[in-house]
Amino acid sequence: MQDKKQLIDILGDVADFKQLIYAMVISSVFGLTAYLLAPSKEPYPLICGLGGLIISFVITNKLFKPKRKIVYKEGDYHNN
Repeated sequence: MQDKKQLIDILGDVADFKQLIYAMVISSVFGLTAYLLAPSKEPYPLICGLGGLIISFVITNKLFKPKRKIVYKEGDYHNN
């Protein structure tokens, strides 16, 4: 069975639609959970929510690798 990936273009970058949805769900769950479990004192919910999003960023970067391939051709790259 051939696995066809549905790739979409987002701001000039290529992403797998299924992995994009998974990453959004993971980020939402981690961010919202950290926000809701934080102490209710003023800056803590914001800080904990951002911390949850940073953790989800690391997790999704480990799970989902980039789909682009960069190929350098002779004369394309210049050192200044």
